[in-house]
Amino acid sequence: MTQRLMLCALLALPALRALPAQAGGEIVVFRTFYDQGTTTASGSPVFEGEAGCGSAFPLGTVLDLDDGQEVVCLDRGLLSSYGVDVYCNHGRAACSRENPSGPMGASVVAWGGR
Repeated sequence: MTQRLMLCALLALPALRALPAQAGGEIVVFRTFYDQGTTTASGSPVFEGEAGCGSAFPLGTVLDLDDGQEVVCLDRGLLSSYGVDVYCNHGRAACSRENPSGPMGASVVAWGGR
């Protein structure tokens, strides 16, 4: 039931006018994983906890995902506006087994900043 509600919330995202642009705002994102590349769109090297984020998130935004993972948006990619593609240095298949991909809630810890 929870997954169905999250999917419905994710599908409703295009109807949202704007994300909460302050710390503490709650949103729904679609998490995936990647393991390629050496440098992010912000110019920093890739590292665990760094993410490529959709256009709805300014570079430097910090998100606390509902499963406890905290990520910082320092990269871009071919993502939906609310996509969060987390870098995983031990292979995206391994990360997907440890932390399932898909829709999940997130809190905005810091908005933009880079």
